[in-house]
Amino acid sequence: VNHLVINNVSIVPKPHGPIVGGECVFEKAFKDAVPEREVVFIEDWYSYHEMLGEVHCGTNIQRKPFNNKIGGHVNPTEGMIFKNH
Repeated sequence: VNHLVINNVSIVPKPHGPIVGGECVFEKAFKDAVPEREVVFIEDWYSYHEMLGEVHCGTNIQRKPFNNKIGGHVNPTEGMIFKNH
């Protein structure tokens, strides 16, 4: 799912799925898949979806960079090889 993660909160585009028992089945499935997280569904149909974008296109967040820098490269025979810098 295309969504924004901030600490323990997932900000998710409203999926507009079928309603069963008064609840969107897609929203319920997402919340059930991550019971340890707070999930917030936001309406982005008109502001982003119809304009060929999604929630992450309209978000901007400042993040603290990792202290350790890890880089890597792909070796065709060995796969991804990581090297600490």
